[in-house]
Amino acid sequence: MVGRPRPVIHGAGIVGCALADEVTERGRADVTVVEQGPLHATGGSHAPGPVFRIDPSKAMTEFAAYTVREYGGLTLGGRPRFDRVGGLDVATSRRAEA
Repeated sequence: MVGRPRPVIHGAGIVGCALADEVTERGRADVTVVEQGPLHATGGSHAPGPVFRIDPSKAMTEFAAYTVREYGGLTLGGRPRFDRVGGLDVATSRRAEA
């Protein structure tokens, strides 16, 4: 008899980890994540960068807020793994030549 297929996720980057988290939240405990590099180390699997919480699309703004809520609860060894460091957007324009 063939058993129920097990989810296997290729890549422990931000998308792979988010998918694994979502699948386990939906009740699957037998998820396997495959990654080629070392985890939690410089040069390993990581996807640093900002989470933009303001977007012209309401859906994308809500998705970004969900992402911050989810990642805000992640810890490793009791330490937070999501740093809310903020950011600054600067608008510039070229000066017209006279």
